[in-house]
Amino acid sequence: MSDKTATFKKLGLLLVVGILFAVFFQMGWHEQLTFENLKAQQDELRASTEANKPLWILGFTIVYIVMAAAQLPGAALMTIAGGVLFGFVVGTLVVSFASSLGATLAMLVSRYLLRDTIQRRYGERLRTFNEGIERDGPFYLFTLRLIPVVPFALINLGAGLTTMRTWTFYWVSQLGMLIGTAIYVNAGTQISQLESLNGLLSPKLWGAFVLLAALPFLARWIVGFVKARRVYRQHTAPRTFDYNVVVIGAGSGGLVASLIAATVKAKVALVEKHQMGGDCLNTGCVPSKALIRSAKMVHYAKRAKDWGFKSTEVDFDFADVMDRVHDVIKTIEPHDSVARYTSLGVDCVAGEATIESPWQVRVGDRVLTAKNIVVATGASPFVPPIPGVNEVSPLTSDNLWQLRELPKRLVVLGGGPIGSEMTQAFARLGSEVTQVEMLPRILSREDPEISDMVRDRFEDEGIRVLTGHKATRFGVDDGQRYMVCENADGKERRIEFDQLIVALGRRARVKGFGLEELGVEIAKNGTIRADEFMRTNYPNIYVCGDVAGPYQFTHTASHQAWYATVNALFSPIKTFKADYRVIPWATFTDPEVARVGLNELEAKEQGIPYEVSAYGIDDLDRAIADGEAYGVVKVLTRPGKDKILGVTIVGPHAGDLMAEYVLAMKHNLGLNKILGTIHTYPTLAEANKFAAGVWKKANAPQNLLAKAEKFHAWRRGKPLSSQTRAAAAAVMLLGLVGIGGLACNTQGSQDATDPTASVSAPTPTAESAIEPFSDATLARVLAHVDDNGLVDYAALAADPADLDAYAAALATLDDDVVNGWDENQQIAFWSNAYNALTLQAIVEAFPLQQPADDEGHPRGIRWIPGVWDQRTFNILGREMTLNDIEHQVLRVEFDEPRIHSALVCAALSCPPLRNEPFTAEHLDDQTRRFLGHDNRFRIDRDGDKVYVSKILEWYGEDFVFSYEPDEGFTGTNDAERAVMHFISGYVDEGDRTYLEAGDYTIEYLPYDWALNEQ
Repeated sequence: MSDKTATFKKLGLLLVVGILFAVFFQMGWHEQLTFENLKAQQDELRASTEANKPLWILGFTIVYIVMAAAQLPGAALMTIAGGVLFGFVVGTLVVSFASSLGATLAMLVSRYLLRDTIQRRYGERLRTFNEGIERDGPFYLFTLRLIPVVPFALINLGAGLTTMRTWTFYWVSQLGMLIGTAIYVNAGTQISQLESLNGLLSPKLWGAFVLLAALPFLARWIVGFVKARRVYRQHTAPRTFDYNVVVIGAGSGGLVASLIAATVKAKVALVEKHQMGGDCLNTGCVPSKALIRSAKMVHYAKRAKDWGFKSTEVDFDFADVMDRVHDVIKTIEPHDSVARYTSLGVDCVAGEATIESPWQVRVGDRVLTAKNIVVATGASPFVPPIPGVNEVSPLTSDNLWQLRELPKRLVVLGGGPIGSEMTQAFARLGSEVTQVEMLPRILSREDPEISDMVRDRFEDEGIRVLTGHKATRFGVDDGQRYMVCENADGKERRIEFDQLIVALGRRARVKGFGLEELGVEIAKNGTIRADEFMRTNYPNIYVCGDVAGPYQFTHTASHQAWYATVNALFSPIKTFKADYRVIPWATFTDPEVARVGLNELEAKEQGIPYEVSAYGIDDLDRAIADGEAYGVVKVLTRPGKDKILGVTIVGPHAGDLMAEYVLAMKHNLGLNKILGTIHTYPTLAEANKFAAGVWKKANAPQNLLAKAEKFHAWRRGKPLSSQTRAAAAAVMLLGLVGIGGLACNTQGSQDATDPTASVSAPTPTAESAIEPFSDATLARVLAHVDDNGLVDYAALAADPADLDAYAAALATLDDDVVNGWDENQQIAFWSNAYNALTLQAIVEAFPLQQPADDEGHPRGIRWIPGVWDQRTFNILGREMTLNDIEHQVLRVEFDEPRIHSALVCAALSCPPLRNEPFTAEHLDDQTRRFLGHDNRFRIDRDGDKVYVSKILEWYGEDFVFSYEPDEGFTGTNDAERAVMHFISGYVDEGDRTYLEAGDYTIEYLPYDWALNEQ
């Protein structure tokens, strides 16, 4: 559907509502619908109702639904009228269903008219709100429905702007309005005793409603209280406590937690069994960066010619390098020492902590009692149980710092940040390093081109990088250590080494200090399960740092420590939810890789439209002068907006450069602000400004610049063209007759057709398929489809048991189960159901009695009489036609060309069912395979032609709303341009650039009608 068509439909709907309002007031119904009239005519109305009650019920229900849907005034009086006409029981039932249906229609009208525009423009700002609605929307809707003072029309309007499901809105409204409905209907049965509508609700009754509305909140508190009592029931709290907080673990999180507690004058004990400073100081960040720095100096010496030196030699002993690493640790140690923290008011306790109860921590012979406990025990390196790994004495980030001799041959197992940092550092110091990674890329969380930049540098420095290789076993042969790994093709490779570093991530330390015995819940990923306030299932036990996840960074541990400590000390008076919106991180390879917010991988996975602005650091003056001209600043923004979604920087000091973007994202500053900030020349920080300049150039107002060019030409004395002079005269004339009003209308039109709203990245796939519908029943149906997608209709007609079994499964599936799936899973479910039921309809009508088109081709299932829009199927307990499924679900509910266009319906699914089911993780892959077939899409660069499936011409209008580009892409109309834009999201970069250029003509390939035949 094009933007113009959608706009006309919305205007038509507004017109209908406007007509209803006009008729309502023009006919004087608002004057007739009064309490006095209702009371005066109650006897006549009751008599008429008794004469033909079914007809009155039907008429009353329709009128009530229309009034509620159009938000016409008089709902309260109509509810009372329900009691007058039908009595308490029948009146309550009629009004309850009519009011809920009307409210739902009003909500849907609001959603149709306004939600897309609101979500498109403010979707990023509303993300947290939408997540809250997804999680607690029914709870808050129910509460609002219990308070009559809150206008229900306003609730309906507001709910339409959210992502709440229609069914959820209906049943919550039905339940929430029931009590108020009953009270008003009962008032109708007692109308003769009422003097006025104002006397219906006394102050006591209003108070009762308010208390009733508070009931859900009270219930939530009671549930929390009961849960707390349940976990505490086996424990007895001390009457007094030694400390306000006991912190277990003196790493980054524990140090910050204890410091915050001491700063606000709470009494705090910090327990550490090994070394103050934890992993970061002793085995992590500090020693690794010290080693990386030394290795970089050696590397600089090897690059002497890059700075104008003929040669430079560095003579070093690896043991001296490691001594320097330990000297750096000792220099920083006082920052985290017992002496310093004791002076700050922290009671530092050395020893191994054991949590004996929610309020007691044993350290040796001493038992510490505390009102709250903060667990900050960190994480330890993970060594997988690969056969023979212990025989080769693997090194990890914990113990590699004890090395005194440089390994001649080193294997690093792992391609993440730690593995990559150590790989490069040891290689620069002289080891022959082989890095082995099971995934296709090192630094797999980064965008592919970012990973490639680092890998290219590694290979230039002589490092052997083996991606797609899985370690299968280790061993020692005649004193020689070796590893056997297997690539994706199953081929084995033997690698001999002197030392092995295992860098496959870290596991949270959750065992050995009482958590298991106490019953503290552990998440599936091995971390301690905590809520948004950093609380465990014991409300007085908090967590922070690596043991809590999801980020294992020193700065994140400090960030979490603030929330854990403040909530522990001041709950329930004041609590704070942990904020993870702007979390930066860096990998200290050379080049460094730093990131904050989204990258392209995550934006595609989450279905967030974005625009990329990239500036190459190889063009930066300071980087060139420093001999470090390598890398990129890559910024993701909202299409057409300067709002920053995420930044990736690759290059020298990337971690330092990132701070400016972290500040900008934290305080909602856009690229315009960065571009307008003075950056010292020449510095690396200028790269941030130039990246903002790339965005500004791509989003320059071309129309305004064209007008400026003409203006400057006029200022230079260059005569204007006759057309320009005529246009100027017309503008002046319009100004004389009211250009102000025209400008307002024009602005409104521009807002309604905001070009940024029509650009959308392809929707990402989910991570998991729908298990209930990839089972044997569906597989038996698919067995009747050959490799070309042709269906054996005759065999299915002769033995329809497989189709019938699948259809029966659709009918019995619980609606709540489907509503619990994510969007891609639901899309796959409905598409599979649609396809299978289409086959069932064809089989029931076999042989097909359908007319052919002008070229003699069969028309398809829509031309089988009574099948498309009359034959009903039971899905989730609801009777639906194929027309209902396509329009109400695939078109309206999901509203996505990927699904409701003929590209999917005719080419990937029905009339013949393709020989593979839809799965949530393969929706885009199925589209790519379709486009990868020469009979459906191909490019002839020599002939300047692009051949496209006929299907995309037939249903091209379906793509206009979501895929209409601002510029580029060829075509004779909006539909063709939108189709080419859609296709560009599923081809490689070279083809995408060619399609964007638009220097070609489009020809449509004939559709293979054999797919529709028997």
